[in-house]
Amino acid sequence: MLPMSPAVGSAILSGQVSVADGLDAPASAALYLTARPNVGDDVPRAVLSGTRGKPPPIAAVRLAPPLEFPLTFELNSANLTPEGAAEPARWWAQRQLVLSARLDADGQAATRDSSDLVGRALCAPLPPEQGELAGMESRARCNVQLVGRGFGGKLLTKNFAMTTRN
Repeated sequence: MLPMSPAVGSAILSGQVSVADGLDAPASAALYLTARPNVGDDVPRAVLSGTRGKPPPIAAVRLAPPLEFPLTFELNSANLTPEGAAEPARWWAQRQLVLSARLDADGQAATRDSSDLVGRALCAPLPPEQGELAGMESRARCNVQLVGRGFGGKLLTKNFAMTTRN
């Protein structure tokens, strides 16, 4: 028997996003959260499809400024992507999820900036009986700390920005 489709608003993933000590969150920044299964894609198919080996996100949300950190979040069924809502319902429910967070300095998802802050966390499913006792999606809270993009990320962003201006 297939699991029932999630009720609108039912929790998929919840947790907290914080900013590392010594870093500031720009007032105009928007926070992008995406959750995807922690599984590698079929490499030959990934090369052809352009996914770079990452499965598509099952849920995504943009949180608009002003934001206050630490920020408590909840991804729910309203945040499901078409892939996350695909049948069979909740095909990803007992898989480990990767939660990616990006605090985009200018608030535009299409741009990358060296001042963007990023973070990732692995979010493991709970055993079914623990999820039922918690009264929510069978997944532990997932906490992400935002950090700078690092030298490599900043260098790539700078080079990309230079090549797109020429």
